[in-house]
Amino acid sequence: MRKIRVGLIGCGDVSPRYAEALQEIDDAELVLVMDVQKKVAQRFAEEFNVAYTDNLEDIISDREIDMVIVAVPHYLHAPITIQAAKAGKHVMCEKPIATTLDDAKRMIEECKNAGVKLGINFAMRYHPASKKVKEFLDRGVIGRIFNIEMVSFGFKKESYWTEGYRGRSITH
Repeated sequence: MRKIRVGLIGCGDVSPRYAEALQEIDDAELVLVMDVQKKVAQRFAEEFNVAYTDNLEDIISDREIDMVIVAVPHYLHAPITIQAAKAGKHVMCEKPIATTLDDAKRMIEECKNAGVKLGINFAMRYHPASKKVKEFLDRGVIGRIFNIEMVSFGFKKESYWTEGYRGRSITH
C-alpha cells in the first residue's frame, strides 16, 4: 500500500509537532513543506529532511500530495483549505476552523463537494480535564448545558509576537 503523501503549509511553531507525528506513522510521509518566508521553510526542510518551497501553488498543484496540513494564520484557513479541496487534497487544518461562520461553512461544503476529508485540530479535546468533562456530560452528571464560558490565561513572552514560541519565524 502506498503511503499517504503529506504537504505542510506553514512552518511556524505548531508545525514541528506535525512533522514529528508524521515520522511516527508508518502509512504517511511528509514530502513537502511550504512557508512564505523562504528561510523558515528551508530551515524546517533541513531539520526534517524534506523538500521545501515558498510558493503555495507548488503544494496545491502537486498530484503526488494526497493531503495537506494547514498551519497558517487564522484568516488564511478558509482560502487555503478551499483551494486545497478543489485540488482534491484532504485537509487537516489548525484551529480555529475559520474566522467567520460563513467561511467555516464554505470550507465544509467545498470539502464535501470535492469528496475530500476535512479535519480540524482541536488537540485539547484529548486533555485529561476535557475527557473528564465529556465523561460527566455523557453520564448526565452535570445535567443539561445551556451555556459554557471558558476563561484561559496564558503567558506569551514578547518575542512570541514576532518570532513565535520557538523563534521559528523570521520577521526582519
